[in-house]
Amino acid sequence: MRLMAPAKHEIDAEFLALVEELSVRALDTVAPATARLSPTSEPPAEDGEGDSGADDAPAEKPEKDD
Repeated sequence: MRLMAPAKHEIDAEFLALVEELSVRALDTVAPATARLSPTSEPPAEDGEGDSGADDAPAEKPEKDD
C-alpha cells in the first residue's frame, strides 16, 4: 500500500483556516487590552481632518537672559 501526500490545495486550505483562527484569537486578545489603555481617546482622524496636534504639548517659553 502506497501512502500519498495531501494535495497542495488541501494544505493551502488547512493553512488558511489556521491563519484565520489565529488572527481572530489575536484580535480577541488585543482589542480589550487596547480599549482599557485609552477608553476616552478619540479615534484617529482621517488624513486632512480633525486636530492638527498643535495644542497637544504645552508651548515652551523662551528663557530670558538677564
